[in-house]
Amino acid sequence: MAEGEAEGSVKEIKHSPGPTRTVSTGTALSKYRSRSAEGAKNYLEHEELTVRQLLLCLREGNQKVERLEVALKEAKERVSDFEKKTSNRSEIETQTEGSTEKENDEEKGPETVGSEVEALNLQVTSLFKELQEAHTKLSEAELMKKRLQEKCQALERKNSAIPSEFNEKQELVYTNKKLELQVESMLSEIKMEQAKTEDEKSKLTVLQMTHNKLLQEHNHALKTIEELTRKEGL
Repeated sequence: MAEGEAEGSVKEIKHSPGPTRTVSTGTALSKYRSRSAEGAKNYLEHEELTVRQLLLCLREGNQKVERLEVALKEAKERVSDFEKKTSNRSEIETQTEGSTEKENDEEKGPETVGSEVEALNLQVTSLFKELQEAHTKLSEAELMKKRLQEKCQALERKNSAIPSEFNEKQELVYTNKKLELQVESMLSEIKMEQAKTEDEKSKLTVLQMTHNKLLQEHNHALKTIEELTRKEGL
């Protein structure tokens, strides 16, 4: 009798429906969809921010180039003015060779002007070099800007031209994720059922041992009764 009840309880456990995880699976898929959409949005925002920063750098670079060009122009004008002054002083020097004091003063004048002209030439060279570097960086920034714009345009064309393919891919990803979650849920349920089955087996073993013990005691009691009955009959 105990064995039948134990087997019945085991069968009942095996056929009992396990806990479903439809809600948890749907929640996980919703979170996954949200993360995917949020990731795409963050990527586009990052690209737009990069383009804005690059445009700002380009504006600053253009302003720097304009300032350098103005400074270079002013320096060249100053060099030209000093060269004219030097030429004029040389002409005056050839016309005023009579006086020694004037000659000494005139000798100092061209030397001073010459050093200033040399300093200005160095400044012009430095400005020209800096201007070239600025133009190089500006060209690199323009190229990077063009590439980023082309990349953004390609992404926009791809997203607008083949939305069905994108949606199909997303659906496949979602379906795959859903199947993975369902498999995990089934494995968890199987483990739970296995644990319950092992527990019922242990209980069944204990019941079997108890039944055997009671059966032995029952048989022993029957033998004792038979012996007592036989003795009374004698």
